[in-house]
Amino acid sequence: MIRRFVLSAAAATAAVLTIGGVVSAHIDPDPAEAQAGSRLTVGFTVEHGCEGSPTVQLDMRLPEGVTDPITEPIDGWDGSIETVDGEVIVTFAGGPLADDVEGTFSVTLTLPPTPETTIYFPFVQRCEVGEIRWIGIPTEPGEELDEPAPAMALIGPVATVPTT
Repeated sequence: MIRRFVLSAAAATAAVLTIGGVVSAHIDPDPAEAQAGSRLTVGFTVEHGCEGSPTVQLDMRLPEGVTDPITEPIDGWDGSIETVDGEVIVTFAGGPLADDVEGTFSVTLTLPPTPETTIYFPFVQRCEVGEIRWIGIPTEPGEELDEPAPAMALIGPVATVPTT
């Protein structure tokens, strides 16, 4: 009886952890924290496709104050940058990136000079079948979102970026 209880509890725990891993998966920036006003390369890691379908395009809207973006090359993908209605959109198209394979897409950019704030990079992940809109921005601290936009904390002091 005890053995059956232990096995049932283990199976239930594994199921909860598996479901939790799927729900919490999203696009992660690296680094997740950076000095305000600095120029750096940020890698955005895509953890999975769209319910079994491979990723073929990523569209990212840059937060206000982020400037001078440059896409970093990635084999099999084309990076582009365009301004649409005053918003800067970074696009990676190509692949495909298999549903069960992680991929990192990098952009070099200059961060806004606003320490002690969090900026968000809304993404639309397009797949051969379907899409995921990683665009959720919390309205209060600690709010849990199903499809959160990648977030980066900006810390001080403000970096001094040399002009070229």
